[in-house]
Amino acid sequence: MDHPGVDTFYSVLLEIKSKPSVQDVLVEIMEVEDGEYWPFSERVYILSSANPEEIEEWVKILEPDEIEEGYMFGNPLLLQSCTLIIKCLEFGGIDK
Repeated sequence: MDHPGVDTFYSVLLEIKSKPSVQDVLVEIMEVEDGEYWPFSERVYILSSANPEEIEEWVKILEPDEIEEGYMFGNPLLLQSCTLIIKCLEFGGIDK
């Protein structure tokens, strides 16, 4: 699969963030290399009340490996008392 490109990721995620059922879109940065490379990410969190089928449609062009609910490594400490539906998109990697 050809990478859709950073500009495509940006525009798709920005469009998703503007939807009424979306509270926020968070990109988990996994690695930052020196020089000319973009930070590396393989996970995006969509804080939303939308159902998984809707979200699959929104992100289809980005070709995620999988879509799951929740945080990959459990809720962050600040969110443990909150009840949010988090959609976790896993990618083989988002980099340049």
